[in-house]
Amino acid sequence: MGEEHIYEPEMGDTNPIVVRYPDKAFTDSVGPCLAVAVLDKKNRVGYLSHIFFGTAYGPTVEKALWKSDTKNLEVLVAGNIPFSREEIVSNEEVGTMIGLGDKDFEQMREEQQKYTKAIKDYLESRGFKEGENLTIKIPNTPIKGTYSVLVDTVEGKISSKIELLEDTL
Repeated sequence: MGEEHIYEPEMGDTNPIVVRYPDKAFTDSVGPCLAVAVLDKKNRVGYLSHIFFGTAYGPTVEKALWKSDTKNLEVLVAGNIPFSREEIVSNEEVGTMIGLGDKDFEQMREEQQKYTKAIKDYLESRGFKEGENLTIKIPNTPIKGTYSVLVDTVEGKISSKIELLEDTL
């Protein structure tokens, strides 16, 4: 077996990184944003992007489907919507990138919940089924935490972990 490397996607880039056996893809601090991970178990190829809510989520899945079909693929989408207005205001750059502008915080949450539903609908339309080859880990009510996601071509799995943040607000 060759030497394995771990690659990280660029935050906000909708074009996924692609790793092949024995390499891995990893991202952390996911929230308020999303990680879209795909693993082709047959060909041992992983795809991972770290995107903002409201941006294109399809390229990661479409790139994998170009090389394989749903029976060989596993998809995980994980993320968290902002848990407070202060979280957004404290980082104006992130607020601008995820398109908050002057929107009411509750309106923004509702839009992100609709976006999450759109992701699920899109993945189901491409042949993925939640509980089989699709896992969505985006809470309807925000949690004080961020996800990390690992696409492991050696073990042949996608894993995620949530790290709860200290109560600082």
